[in-house]
Amino acid sequence: MNHLRVPQRELDRLLLARMESRNHFLKNPRFFPPNTPYGGKSLVFPPKKPARRGEFQSTEPEQSCADTPVFLAKPPIGFFTDYEVGPVYEMVIALQNTTTTSRYLRVLPPSTPYFALGLGMFPGKGGMVAPGMTCQYIVQFFPDCLGDFDDFILVETQSAHTLLIPLQARRPPPVLTLSPVLDCGYCLIGGVKMTRFICKNVGFSVGRFCIIPKTSWPPLSFKAIATVGFVEQPPFGILPSVFELAPGHAVLVEVLFCPKSLGKAEQTFIIVCDNCQIKELVTIGIGQLIALDLIYISGEKSQPDPGELTDLTAQHFIRFEPENLRSTARKQLIIRNATHVELAFYWQIMKPNLQPLMPGESFSMDSIKCHPDKETAFSIMPRKGVLSPHTDHEFILSFSPHEVQMVSSQ
Repeated sequence: MNHLRVPQRELDRLLLARMESRNHFLKNPRFFPPNTPYGGKSLVFPPKKPARRGEFQSTEPEQSCADTPVFLAKPPIGFFTDYEVGPVYEMVIALQNTTTTSRYLRVLPPSTPYFALGLGMFPGKGGMVAPGMTCQYIVQFFPDCLGDFDDFILVETQSAHTLLIPLQARRPPPVLTLSPVLDCGYCLIGGVKMTRFICKNVGFSVGRFCIIPKTSWPPLSFKAIATVGFVEQPPFGILPSVFELAPGHAVLVEVLFCPKSLGKAEQTFIIVCDNCQIKELVTIGIGQLIALDLIYISGEKSQPDPGELTDLTAQHFIRFEPENLRSTARKQLIIRNATHVELAFYWQIMKPNLQPLMPGESFSMDSIKCHPDKETAFSIMPRKGVLSPHTDHEFILSFSPHEVQMVSSQ
């Protein structure tokens, strides 16, 4: 067997010892987290003490030494509020070295165009921060609207620990008391009904609002669709369409309902705030036709005699017994308003359309003439007023002949 000679063996052992000695050097604490064997101590967070034998061990997860921060941000979150479009807002973020070792750092700027990071201001030359000292960075904010903004800046050091500083912009939004459903109720077809709703700003900031039809959302340009005063989406219209409300102030929102068909109508509008928040407004209403029912006539029920001419458009027949001149006979009528809306009425006594018709023959509307009967012996009270919805109303029909003749009116 071939063996090394003793002098050669001692020389090789000396070379190996020299190579191993190079690995046993003093480690640079900048490359290790604080409170670790080579990272030095933290000025803020004390090192973890080993538990004594026999002491109770807590089951809660503890923070690892590798997670001990190297720099602390003051404030920990860059927060902007009460901003407007146009001005540039600035705030200072200080980074404090919490270790016992002087350290370098690098700050990565925000990624969005709404935030910018200025040059750092250090306590000494070379960009190094001594233990316990702070460096400062100026964060700028450029809002292009009154919405919410989020971003962050990242602080890197020579150790593996990084520090993330959130950047937030929040403006207290205006809060409106306007209901999302604007119910206009019932309206006659062809009529116009205006319903008013109180809209109050119970928030903590001023808001500017614009109401547009949902069919126009999203718009290419607000200037092209925003109309001052009135916005329309048949059969509804809303006034005003553009308004501004300070905290605690209110405005009357008027909704016009012009039904063109029978039944329920519904349209959706979008109310847009200048902080980029939107809300849907649903307008609903029901179109109705006039519906009146004659439910009672005092006295005996009257029917026309065979061959007796009656008005072609009349739906009911009322006959008075013969009366002396200058005397008055009365009959009580009860008419019911069968709709959900108030009906303004005015009685007008017309001359009858008395035309003979053959059996099975129908009349033409072109032959119907409407002429007021100014010399009539009939009158009705009350002559005008308002019929409440789904309510019975009493009328008195009077007959006062002033000459001897057969009198007929409608």
